[in-house]
Amino acid sequence: MAHNAGFLAGPREMQAPPHAPTVPRVKLFDVTRANYRAVVELCVAPEQEHWVGTAAEAIAEVHFRPELKLLGVAVQQPHTERTAGRTDVVGLIVYGPRTKGEGLELERFLIDCKFQGRGYGRAALELFVQLAHIRPEDVEVHVSEDNDVARRLYASMRMRVVT
Repeated sequence: MAHNAGFLAGPREMQAPPHAPTVPRVKLFDVTRANYRAVVELCVAPEQEHWVGTAAEAIAEVHFRPELKLLGVAVQQPHTERTAGRTDVVGLIVYGPRTKGEGLELERFLIDCKFQGRGYGRAALELFVQLAHIRPEDVEVHVSEDNDVARRLYASMRMRVVT
């Protein structure tokens, strides 16, 4: 089945998946002129940059490769005295059609280093797959052999991991 890589046009959100009851609401959103600055400020730990690059590089890649789409990942924090229910931009997803076969290719996936380890990445990927109306096996991800954390995450979600 052919797939429209623009399937996520407009803001989309859902509650955290049932297996992660403490993860706040995750939302995927189109990155636009009005909100790109929050996405550009995302960063990973210096030792992770060689795997995924910077948010600015992701935006540039999408600009010059029209087959790719860029989504931001935001999290609605629980309402507490400290967070006041704010929404944080925590990551980005760059995706496009697979070069061979059906499905999608996850080109870049980044969760800001300040927000890693909280389940936001898994929740965002689950939402991405759900909104794409595809099976996780139809998502191909190229991962460096030395990026064990990413390889385990994608494999645990049944995505097609390619070295």
